[in-house]
Amino acid sequence: MPPRDRRARRTGNTKTWLRRHRAAVISTLSAFMLLIIGAVASPLGDRLVDAIWPTPAPQPTPSAAAKLITIAQWPPDDPYLCDPTIAVAGTGPKLPDTLTPSESEDVRNMALRQLDAVVWYHGVLNMTLTGANSEPLLILAVEPKVFARHDVTPAWGLEAEPGCGGPSQVRHLQTVLDQGTVKDLGVSNGGADNPQAKAAPFGPTFTVSRGDAADIKMDVYACQGLYEFGVRIRYLDADRELNTWIGTPDKPLRLIGSWEGVHRFHSQFGSPVSPGALPAAPDTQLPAGPPAAATLACPKK
Repeated sequence: MPPRDRRARRTGNTKTWLRRHRAAVISTLSAFMLLIIGAVASPLGDRLVDAIWPTPAPQPTPSAAAKLITIAQWPPDDPYLCDPTIAVAGTGPKLPDTLTPSESEDVRNMALRQLDAVVWYHGVLNMTLTGANSEPLLILAVEPKVFARHDVTPAWGLEAEPGCGGPSQVRHLQTVLDQGTVKDLGVSNGGADNPQAKAAPFGPTFTVSRGDAADIKMDVYACQGLYEFGVRIRYLDADRELNTWIGTPDKPLRLIGSWEGVHRFHSQFGSPVSPGALPAAPDTQLPAGPPAAATLACPKK
C-alpha cells in the first residue's frame, strides 16, 4: 500500500476511535480536573499543588543566637532598697528585732534572707532587657502572672527608712495583683538622665539588642493575701513570638498584703530595729494607720 494511503487509513481509524470512545475521554479529563480542584481545596493535596504551583521561598528563620537577656532585681537582690515604701513581713515566730543592722546590707534584705520574710504590700522589680547580639528584638508586652494566692496574714512587718538617693530615669510600669491590672506610666520624671529609659510603646517600635538595652521598673502591689507570681516578657525574634519569664511556678516572686493585727517594727537610717510603725521623722509619734505602700494602691477600709 502506498505511504499516502497508509496515513489516510491511520487518520480515519483515529477519528473512528475518538467517536466511539468520546464519552470515556471526556469522563477521564473531568476526573483529572476534579482531582486538581480537590488538591487545591484540601490540605491533603498540598504536595500535589506545590508540585504544580511552587510556593514562594520561605522567609528566613531567626538566628538561634538572637535571644532576649533579662537582668532582674527583686528584693533581696536589690542591695540598696532606697524606696522606703518597700517593707517586709514574716509569718514565722522569729521577730526582726533580733537583727543587727549593717552598713553593707539593708535590714529589710537581712530579714528576707535570715527570717524567710516576704516583701510586704509593695515591691519593685527592676529589669534591664537586652539582646545576645545585634539583631533587634521587638518587645510586645511585659505582663505579671499570678501562679497562686494564699489567704495569709503576716505575724510581723518591718518598715525602714534607708536614707539613700533615688534611681535614674526608667520606663515605669505599675501592677496591683489583686486587680490584675497593669498601667504603663511612661518614663519616670526626675532622676539622672538615662538613655535606656525608652519611651516607645510596647509592640510597634519598642526594640532591644546587645547595643540598645532598656531599663524598666515595675511597681508591684498586693493588698490582701500572699501572692506567688512571675512576669512574662513577650517578644518577637524575626517572625517568631517567644517568652521569657522572671519568676516561675517553681521559683516565684512573692508579695504579701494585710496589716491589721500585724506586729510592726521599724528602722531609720541604720538604727536598731524598734517596735512600732515607721514614723514620718525621727523622734516623732508612731503612726497607727496602714503602711505607706497600702495607701498608694489599696482601697481604704
